[in-house]
Amino acid sequence: MHPTPRRLATHQKAVLIQVLLSFPDQPVAVWYGPSASDALDFAQDFLTIFKVIGWKVNEGSSSQTLDGQSTGLTQTREPR
Repeated sequence: MHPTPRRLATHQKAVLIQVLLSFPDQPVAVWYGPSASDALDFAQDFLTIFKVIGWKVNEGSSSQTLDGQSTGLTQTREPR
């Protein structure tokens, strides 16, 4: 049996947009694990939200290009 693909529900998207609008003009990058069949679509859900709220989006690529293991969400800051 295959697990249900991860996607953000409409309500989840609305809540994220409402909350994240309080933090304008943030830089963000989204990376995904290519070994998960739903990863690209799930990452695209977040990219869409970040673009809608006007964040500076670096679309990145698969995490295959990163060193080491990475899971979850991470906030990064641009140098000042």
